[in-house]
Amino acid sequence: MRHLSLFLGLNLCFALLAAQKSVPQNNSIVDVGVFDAPISNVSRAAAPKSTESVFSKRIFWTEVGTYTVSNILDGYTTIARPQGYEEAGFPRGSSFLLGTQPSAARYVATMGALQVATSFAAYRLEHSHRRFLRVAGHTLMIQGTYAHTDGFIRNILVQEKAPTLPKASLVSITSRRSSAEVRPHK
Repeated sequence: MRHLSLFLGLNLCFALLAAQKSVPQNNSIVDVGVFDAPISNVSRAAAPKSTESVFSKRIFWTEVGTYTVSNILDGYTTIARPQGYEEAGFPRGSSFLLGTQPSAARYVATMGALQVATSFAAYRLEHSHRRFLRVAGHTLMIQGTYAHTDGFIRNILVQEKAPTLPKASLVSITSRRSSAEVRPHK
């Protein structure tokens, strides 16, 4: 399963890079022939600076959406854990942020704040005219998506190892009420 999450993360990287390359960019190139003039005679002022934005809203919001979905799935499977399960330490879990028995409110507050901060930093980095900073912004979002996808897969594997305990259903949280508990609304 770990290879599956790595495979999904790499596919996301390639999809984002392909989408970025398909966005038309108007880069003007100074045509200097090989034998026409020495390089020292070409000035930087000859090439006009592009004032076009290099930021792609479509790519950014796709990254935010995939990050959010993976965060929600990881959060749900973290909260709906088997009885007796405790959140692991740093390399395999987030007990330093969430505690050993995380509640839904603590997960949403902690991981929601981290996602907002990461998304804001990525937004600012992806607006840069420097390619290295734009790639760093995409890397932040991809790393967050990968980490939550990996956490989701690990949580599912933990639930499968406890066959006698009820497994979490991703269909509906409200379906846990029995029919005897349903009361008419006043």
